Amino acid sequence: YGQILFGDDDDIDIGKIEYHAGTDSMIFTTNTAERMRITSDGRGLSQFTAKVWVLFNGTGTVAINDSHNVSSITDHAVGQYGVEFANNLGNALYSMATNCNSTYSGSTGAYVCVDHGNRANSGARIRIIHGGGTADRTHVSCIIFGD
Repeated sequence: YGQILFGDDDDIDIGKIEYHAGTDSMIFTTNTAERMRITSDGRGLSQFTAKVWVLFNGTGTVAINDSHNVSSITDHAVGQYGVEFANNLGNALYSMATNCNSTYSGSTGAYVCVDHGNRANSGARIRIIHGGGTADRTHVSCIIFGD
């Protein structure tokens, strides 16, 4: 255990950086509230950092291109994927943004990547809609903010 304290001219503690051996993490605190924690596996945990992000190939055998806090991608059906988290979130009340490579094709319209609605603190579902149906895409991305 170790810490660095920060104060102002009146010698009032306004912040600190601590190392906790029990959790093997660095904790950054201001005005007695934890603002950020850096864990031994390199994750930065705070309200202003993404808890999960992934870019994957959703065609053929699905494969993760790059990610943070994602253990695997599951291909549930054409245009329907599961993103499984390596570390669970605090709850399923998170904000999720999704995207996929999109091209216009005649009257069928664009590919739209949406939140499938099956959320859990251990993973999320993505669905890609195209012309009223579903479709696989080569570049699918997802980013999640939450607790």
